[in-house]
Amino acid sequence: MKRKLKIWIAFIFTVAAMFCGMYVYEGLGYMDQRFSANVGNLFESDGQDASWFHLPDGRRLGKGLKDFIAGVADNGEAAFYRAMDSVPDIGPRSVGKGNASADGVMKIHFIDVEQGDAILLQQGDACMLVDAGDNDKGTLVCQYLEAAGVEHLAYICVTHPDADHCGGVDDVLRTYGKTNMLMAQCTNDTATYDEMIQAIDDTDSFVEYPSSGDTYHLGDADIAVLCPEKNAVGAYGDTNDYSIGILVEYGDISCVMCGDASERVERDIVYSGIGVEADILKLGHHGSDTSSCDIFLDAVSPDYAVISAGRDSVYGHPHKEVMQRMQERNISIFRTDMQGTVVAITDGKNLEWNLPVCQDYICGSDLVRDDVGK
Repeated sequence: MKRKLKIWIAFIFTVAAMFCGMYVYEGLGYMDQRFSANVGNLFESDGQDASWFHLPDGRRLGKGLKDFIAGVADNGEAAFYRAMDSVPDIGPRSVGKGNASADGVMKIHFIDVEQGDAILLQQGDACMLVDAGDNDKGTLVCQYLEAAGVEHLAYICVTHPDADHCGGVDDVLRTYGKTNMLMAQCTNDTATYDEMIQAIDDTDSFVEYPSSGDTYHLGDADIAVLCPEKNAVGAYGDTNDYSIGILVEYGDISCVMCGDASERVERDIVYSGIGVEADILKLGHHGSDTSSCDIFLDAVSPDYAVISAGRDSVYGHPHKEVMQRMQERNISIFRTDMQGTVVAITDGKNLEWNLPVCQDYICGSDLVRDDVGK
């Protein structure tokens, strides 16, 4: 009798330990879903409350527990890398496939739209698109979103109404439908801008005009608006300076992107006292010398900088002065003009990329000149 009692006590403690392990490892995001499912299938719900289960056969329990322990041991540290493996090797001018973001992981896609910006933020099932390239890049952006597993956009942020940022938005809206539009506090007298406004009206999308201090959530990621200042209408003579700038934070990893905002706005951000230190900086204005001033770079103090520019751009982005600032600070760079689409992947602690660091600080005008000489 005592022997049987001891066996049952050991059995009960084994079941309790197994459930504790399931909750701990699943809660921390370390347990592979297939192992969770295998263990969960050992229990049959009695059709009443989910907390009531029929005890399984002891032999099945032993096998399930063994699989569970093996799963945690083999897959615990690999959870992050499984998510990374879902991002393909995205070559220049190509569109990634099958790279929908997993729970517990955030991805930032700096899509190669040549001269322009198009940035996809993914955290779990929540997605935000920041800009959509020029008019002729709308289809490409839509194809990329589909390949990335995007089914719905929680937000589209149009940093400012210049064509190389808002041009593809109408195509995205007509593909993905109604969403929340974050718009700059200015307009533009162009056909491209009018087409975007018409698409916003046609999809009955909600429009708001964020300003410094506003916050948003994208899944488990936090987004803080850095610029423009409140009631900025009429404050600037250039649409670039109305750019919506954001600080994206996911766990310990963060990224700053401020559209085409100039040095004037960057200085205002720093002087405002807003904390802007980040791991990643998307260089302002495609690496133009109108942005990425010394005081702003020092405040952000990034480990990595991403440059979204066209290889054959007539503007010569990125500019020599900015590349020198990057090199002087030993900031590792990625650039779409030389590498194509760049994707950052993080679990909130670790940060990985789909491509090796470029580390080529040549300016855009010299890059074009070198091509001509070949």
